[in-house]
Amino acid sequence: MKELGDYLKRTRISNGVSIAEAAEDLDLSTVQLENIESGNVKAFKDVYALKEDVRQYAKYLGLNPEKVIDEFNGFLFEHTSKISLEDIKMAQKKMEEEEKGATSPYTKEYKKKVGPWPFIIAIVLIVFIFIILYLIISTINKAPERTTELMSKEGMLFMNLPNKLTVLRLILSVVIIILLVFPFYAVGIQFPTFNISGISSPVESQYFIAGIIFIIASVTDFLDGRIARKYNLITDTGKMLDAIADKVLVNSVLIILAAHGFINEIIPVIIVLRDIVVNAIKMEAASKGKVVAAIGAGKIKTAALMTGVALTFFYNWPFELININVNELLLYFACVMSIISAVQYFNMNKKIIFPEQKNID
Repeated sequence: MKELGDYLKRTRISNGVSIAEAAEDLDLSTVQLENIESGNVKAFKDVYALKEDVRQYAKYLGLNPEKVIDEFNGFLFEHTSKISLEDIKMAQKKMEEEEKGATSPYTKEYKKKVGPWPFIIAIVLIVFIFIILYLIISTINKAPERTTELMSKEGMLFMNLPNKLTVLRLILSVVIIILLVFPFYAVGIQFPTFNISGISSPVESQYFIAGIIFIIASVTDFLDGRIARKYNLITDTGKMLDAIADKVLVNSVLIILAAHGFINEIIPVIIVLRDIVVNAIKMEAASKGKVVAAIGAGKIKTAALMTGVALTFFYNWPFELININVNELLLYFACVMSIISAVQYFNMNKKIIFPEQKNID
């Protein structure tokens, strides 16, 4: 490097340019140019920045910059090949210590972006959940003795409490769908991200919000049927709305989660196909005056499916801490139970679907 520096210095002097003039023209300090001309590489922390300075200096002096850089690369190769492994390890250790004390501007921006919003949103939603549950429970406990008589009047039948809960579940399902698929970034809305212990990647708060809403909707699915049976408020409209709300809630969420890469695509395919088959069996049975009741395998499927989806929204936390994908296990188990329940429904109603033909002599 000293030979290359002397060559640059001689060229500068022969061109009649002082080192101060050259430094001013190149927007460098005179100390930097002196170090380049003396071959003092140790004065530069960034060898790539030094390489670029040498290139510009050679071009400024009217030399062939590529030829000068070739000589610089030759020196660099020769210099680095002489560095011992011990020196490399020491330099790496020193660099790591310096990086620990340094604060990246991206880190600052990330922390500023997160702020307290995830915690505020979580607290508001938790309070909202408690209020909803309190209103539901208090409504059940304070239901009048003559609820059946009052609600049996035509015109009020549709708006009984179970049907209201079913409609609420439909509305919450639509909210979840909008929350997950609407391009909020296009209107300048960005959901904050935050870190959770045990989860390697940053957590997107919109999935947490959707998960909480999904749990509320799942609770209404349990409550509307229980209230309807307890107070004899079962209606044909309620049955229809309940079936629609269940499919909109679960199937749409499964499709979206698969599209976003959270779950395997085969899961919504199996669940949706199963629902089509079972609904077709129920419709055929209903057309012949037979009611197909829910079976145990179907209830187990629903419980596993709801729990697995909820855990997926929460990034499988806290089971992620022990590296067990409980959410995926539950969803695959739900797929197995879906197939089993579909087979059971078919076996229970095959005589209705395929009635025996009587021979007429």
